[in-house]
Amino acid sequence: MTFQHDIPPAEGFDADLSTLVLHPETLRVAAYIAFICMVLVSTAVTLTSIDVDWERTPLYLTYGYNNVCIMWDFSPAKEIAAMIFPVAEYLLQGHLVVALIRSNQTTLKGITPKWYFVMTSVFTSVAMFLIAQVRIIFVVPPTVDVGLHTLPFIGLQVALMLIAVQNYIFNHLIGGHMFDKSFLRPIGASIVAIAYVVIFFAVTLTKIVIVASILGGAPAVNVKQPSGARFAQAVDTLWFVFAVAIPMLIAIVQRRNTPPMVLSLRPKDNSMNTQPA
Repeated sequence: MTFQHDIPPAEGFDADLSTLVLHPETLRVAAYIAFICMVLVSTAVTLTSIDVDWERTPLYLTYGYNNVCIMWDFSPAKEIAAMIFPVAEYLLQGHLVVALIRSNQTTLKGITPKWYFVMTSVFTSVAMFLIAQVRIIFVVPPTVDVGLHTLPFIGLQVALMLIAVQNYIFNHLIGGHMFDKSFLRPIGASIVAIAYVVIFFAVTLTKIVIVASILGGAPAVNVKQPSGARFAQAVDTLWFVFAVAIPMLIAIVQRRNTPPMVLSLRPKDNSMNTQPA
């Protein structure tokens, strides 16, 4: 089913601030930008202001390599990152809420089936809870408990996977494309979208299995060996590309190809329901 819609007005408030035009993907793009800013700022602080023995960090000793989290594991980078992260968190939470409202509206209009709204409701609830737990990584440093420090990031991986699946299904149901069909024929864009979701799922699952098995005491990959450590690090790097870099490009395409939400902020008129005294 193709989602036909008129060209929407520009995003933002109208003249009397009673109507807000907002696209879910605008919030998602902004969330990724905020997260990348957090990574860049904390990396700059860590590399210029903190003396770190990179081969003696808790992450290196546990997983065989230092992932991006190492850049905000030490003060003052940790405190700076903790101030920036809520911006990314709230924007991504906002994306989920607006996307849920959109799924309700498309279901009421018969554009998407009821099961999609039910699925989106479940995915949104789980993802919002998991994203809210990520701040624990700033509370429990790896020097105190590597497992508790890592667990919230596993939750984030699950949340981002749910968002990817949800967005793919939405685009499929409305006849849209996650990737720009001006560069790919529609069938090519569909194949690339399916391949992206499948590979992202496989990489996420592999990363979770590696980390969980290490924390569980039965490593699926021997990261004490250089080859095992390199494999685990390659999976981690690939995950970052599929979880942050590619989704940001997808969000930009979806923002252009799917309609925004038009939210009315006017108070409800109950004058017709007023009973005479």
